[in-house]
Amino acid sequence: EVQHAMAAADALGSGVRVVSVPSMNIFNKQPQAYKDEVLPPSCIKRVAMEAGVGSMWYQYAGLQGKVVSVERFGFSAPGDIVMKELGMTADNLIKECKAYM
Repeated sequence: EVQHAMAAADALGSGVRVVSVPSMNIFNKQPQAYKDEVLPPSCIKRVAMEAGVGSMWYQYAGLQGKVVSVERFGFSAPGDIVMKELGMTADNLIKECKAYM
């Protein structure tokens, strides 16, 4: 998902920040000052992208945030086709961000 977030950030322009959290467990154990530096509390317009169930991302996106995720299973095809069909693309992320903002 990071490659799609990076491409979307480039297209959306300045003021967009991409944060990758490869381990929520490790991130959650960090001091609050570090977490606030990575995810400033003043930033309330947050969008997360997850090629899986997205409910756990609301702890970072916030209750008013947007999570672009896949909430279903069972679709089988080559990876690039699956990602496109399930909305896991930069173009879809851009569309979702613009609608949210």
